[in-house]
Amino acid sequence: MLTYNEGEDMIEKESYILDEGFLGTKALFTKKNKFSFSLFLDRNEETRRSFKELEKILKEENIILKRLYTPNVYHITRVIDIDELPEDNFKSADYDGILLSTTGDKSDAIITRDLSKTLTVMPGDCLVIALIDEKAGIKGILHAGWKGLIDGVIVNTINMFKEKGANVNNIRGLLFPSVSMNCYDLGEDVISRFRDFAKELGLNEKEVISYNKEKEKEKYNIDLRKLALTQIKKLGIKDENMSVMEYCTYSSKDEKGNLKFHSHRRDKTLSMNMALFLGKE
Repeated sequence: MLTYNEGEDMIEKESYILDEGFLGTKALFTKKNKFSFSLFLDRNEETRRSFKELEKILKEENIILKRLYTPNVYHITRVIDIDELPEDNFKSADYDGILLSTTGDKSDAIITRDLSKTLTVMPGDCLVIALIDEKAGIKGILHAGWKGLIDGVIVNTINMFKEKGANVNNIRGLLFPSVSMNCYDLGEDVISRFRDFAKELGLNEKEVISYNKEKEKEKYNIDLRKLALTQIKKLGIKDENMSVMEYCTYSSKDEKGNLKFHSHRRDKTLSMNMALFLGKE
């Protein structure tokens, strides 16, 4: 049974979800009413406007943002220590004073021993998880689509934390909003991999997989969050050291019925949300 933190440090604001300190520093997730990010060059103006808005709201939180680091997401399991990368390995874009730096090499997770660095991932619906061991002085952020989750991006990230001196008893983590089980389905061609994965984690497959009778073709709903949290617990991180922003990127709406977040599965566009793990002052 999972008994993770249910967001006592979280505040929902007009244009973002804010965690004020569960990780020892602030973390936030943007909403679509003010933000639309993209790493694609044809979306630069849209992204530039979003960075202007981001700069404004961060100033309201007394945060001055100069640089963000993000993995070069490719739905793989590679983890990169950005402290070991030479500067010319980053691909950077300057958004009016805010530098967005992407690792030149493909990766779905990055870590650093510099707690002042701000880390980010721009997801559509996939899992994004921030991790930190304040005592060891290590933090990281990872992106996990279904393939990366099964193939081991979480395992690889936590293993690198330990290689760098982290203690799993001290690691704290935050799951940002992602697609919920009811809104996420996959076909029969990959479902056997999830059955095997659930078995490896000691889960009854009915806890994380359900047959979707409403679809014309055979589809199965998958609970990616529960799979991820179960794996994290199995790797030694305590339930109480995990917190979850329990919103669905596909279906969560505000009081007026407006959708809160961008969703690749729903909208079929390149517009993305931003998960920010802010640097510690």
